[in-house]
Amino acid sequence: MERGWIKLYRKSKDSSVFQHEGLWKLWCLCLMRANHKEQHVALEGIVKPILVKTGQFITGRYQLHGEYHSWSKGHKKKKPAPSTVWRWLQTLEKMQNLRIKSFNKYSIITIINWGEYQQNEQQMNIRRTSDEHKQECIKNDKEGRAYQPFEESL
Repeated sequence: MERGWIKLYRKSKDSSVFQHEGLWKLWCLCLMRANHKEQHVALEGIVKPILVKTGQFITGRYQLHGEYHSWSKGHKKKKPAPSTVWRWLQTLEKMQNLRIKSFNKYSIITIINWGEYQQNEQQMNIRRTSDEHKQECIKNDKEGRAYQPFEESL
């Protein structure tokens, strides 16, 4: 698994996901599992590697259950069953936090709005600067000054 960080917004504590301990833990696990860059993943028993995009990850019911509980070492609380953890994942889908695309051997989980929430500041600044430049060019063109499109001479 890749090391690194994710963004977690303070306003998350006001969400209904935060109010349910199991959902919150599962949501955080999903955020940490999601790819930060596109890659092909080979799975045992599947011939062609699977393209997993940014903000997605591959899992199965029992793998997800195992990862969920690997965080709980030493806790005395009763641990939820694999079907409960999967039901919570489906609840996150109903709440429109993620999408689940299930196949017979695995599922691809997609975090909705991953790019919007997890892009780095440099990407946001580049986009903002680019958008501001476009607006400035449009404004100058409407006012009839400064904007001269580049034309190639043959």
